[in-house]
Amino acid sequence: MKYTNYFSPKKSIILLLAALLCLSLFACNDEEDSESSELSEASEYTSSIAEESEALREFSVEKAVELLQKDRKVIEMFVCGTLCQNKAVAVPQKVSADSGFAQFSAVESLLAQTYSQSGGSIDAFLSYPEVGENAITNENGETYAFYHAGSGYDDFADTSSVTLKPSENADVCDFTVKTAAGRVAEMKAVRSENGWVLENSLYDVLSDNSGKFKKNFPLANKGSFSKFSGNVLVIELFISDNSSGFTSEEESEFHSRISSAVSYLTDEAQRYGGQTRVKYERAYFDHTGVLSDHELAFDIMFAETGFGTLQTFAEKNFDLSKYDNYVFAVCFDKNWATSHWVYDPDSDKYESPELYFAERVFVGKETTDAEICRALLSMLGVENVCAENSSEYIRELYRLYFPADVLLSENIGGTKISPVVAYACGITEDLERLYRVFFN
Repeated sequence: MKYTNYFSPKKSIILLLAALLCLSLFACNDEEDSESSELSEASEYTSSIAEESEALREFSVEKAVELLQKDRKVIEMFVCGTLCQNKAVAVPQKVSADSGFAQFSAVESLLAQTYSQSGGSIDAFLSYPEVGENAITNENGETYAFYHAGSGYDDFADTSSVTLKPSENADVCDFTVKTAAGRVAEMKAVRSENGWVLENSLYDVLSDNSGKFKKNFPLANKGSFSKFSGNVLVIELFISDNSSGFTSEEESEFHSRISSAVSYLTDEAQRYGGQTRVKYERAYFDHTGVLSDHELAFDIMFAETGFGTLQTFAEKNFDLSKYDNYVFAVCFDKNWATSHWVYDPDSDKYESPELYFAERVFVGKETTDAEICRALLSMLGVENVCAENSSEYIRELYRLYFPADVLLSENIGGTKISPVVAYACGITEDLERLYRVFFN
């Protein structure tokens, strides 16, 4: 078979050169494609950095001011009672259409636009206050508001003082703001499906620091029964005279009423986190004469003895160093009305106030455990709201907020010590703002 050579040497050289040129062109195209890909990736990265920076810049002082203004609106509605047209009505009131919040959905919308779902402020406002009628409620889609007498909150944000803090998280921004009272609040804004919102209300943030109410009670913490905590000695002092005395059964009956009152206070203090350990001791004093039917006769009688004062009697008969506080339950086999003395060293009511340092409650034959309990609370600094000279306004506040408070009942069964009473007698050390009105 004969083979024919179709390519001359010259043509072969030309084809070889063409092939080399094509290979060179393909190599150049690969380099260009690689460079183009790298440039594209770099461009995307730069774009991502720019978007992140833009996101960080998205939260601004102006946005913080806007959120604080919404927050103030919520506080005014829930805490200050601005949706209540009649502030004297002690029942929920239907909110007017002029307010813009007649429909409860408008309230929910404002809350969702102002706070994060996870922060807790939404639930806190919808259940505000912890005791008594809720400030704002939903009745078949309509908004009802209840005015609370202690709603005079006014420590709002000074929006001119907003200062943003640096943040590496595009979805979170911390900032500080001062309040009208000069306090500094550490606030946090977070990005949500509704845009930027506050993690918590200024009202909730401030409730964790010095915003809680503190008040000095001038007659508390001065006498022998200064505070119901620690080790407390209750001295049951049985007084006999020429016309009266006690059998062992009667002594037990007196002790039963006294211990019932003290045990009630112990249990209630424990409910608020207090720890009190009570020891009972009995003592006796025989008067050679006949006591009159007035409690002052007791101190006059004691002043004429070798003891001189009830305090000296306690010091000579008991080791008071074992106790943080002590109080006398002075028992008479007479129908005396329940009474007590609160030690006031600055009083000019009595010539010798030192006679009353050893604080005491007088217990007669018909004195109830509830009366003993209220007398002890009074010695600790609690106002007797049922006394004739007490404020009718304060009494009504108790009936409104704490109808089961022991101060209002003739029996201690089924009653509670309210947060106001717990604070007033020193069981707790601070008080929610809403209840300041009890001490105005």
